[in-house]
Amino acid sequence: MKKRQRKKISYKTYILLISVFSFSIITHIYKNVILTYINTSIDTTLRFLCFSIDEININGCSQRVKKLITKELGISKNDIIFKLTKEQIQKNIEKVSWVTSCYVKKILPNIIDIHITEAEPIAIFQEEGKNWLIDKSGKKLETVIGRYNDLPIISGSKSNITIFKMLKTISAFPEINKNIETMTYIRERRWDLNISGIKIKLPEEDVDKSLYIVDLLLKNKKITKEKFTQIDLRNHENVVFKPH
Repeated sequence: MKKRQRKKISYKTYILLISVFSFSIITHIYKNVILTYINTSIDTTLRFLCFSIDEININGCSQRVKKLITKELGISKNDIIFKLTKEQIQKNIEKVSWVTSCYVKKILPNIIDIHITEAEPIAIFQEEGKNWLIDKSGKKLETVIGRYNDLPIISGSKSNITIFKMLKTISAFPEINKNIETMTYIRERRWDLNISGIKIKLPEEDVDKSLYIVDLLLKNKKITKEKFTQIDLRNHENVVFKPH
């Protein structure tokens, strides 16, 4: 029987294999360096072509909120506009509690235009020893000390969620609206109001009827804190006045 002869690798093939293997190792080792160099070169070219951020316009909000947004954006005027997605910019903006909604537009080659809808505080919500400014959805905006532009102070479980509806009802009664101080949501069912130093106990239903009575009494100066400390309107057929 003839012995099978082993194929010999030529010198050139051997050198080629060694070269390919070596190149693979070097490429793997210096991959990050190479990629960094390529990215740096691309960025340099894009900046040369004026695609780096030159202007960030933030509209629709106060200067104070604008500063908060600028801080959260984390964008510098040297960043490449193509590397910033509208979704990520919007996500960063919405970290600011005062932002209700925002619209982001990239204007090539180097402008980012942002329009903000700023939250409007409607009350101060007392919870666990802290005073929170809240908007109409009940969202906490920030903590405050004392009163804030004469907003009513509210307390009670879920009072921040239901206050907007209640304030909308109260707005139809001018005397109550301008004299209300604090509001307490009782057992998530009804409200107690503090109006000019007098506690007003409202019913669970037919609140408008009770508010009409109180507003009329205030208008005609029939009730003052010197005369009464409390008016119980939980039962329309039996209104109770507690004298001072």
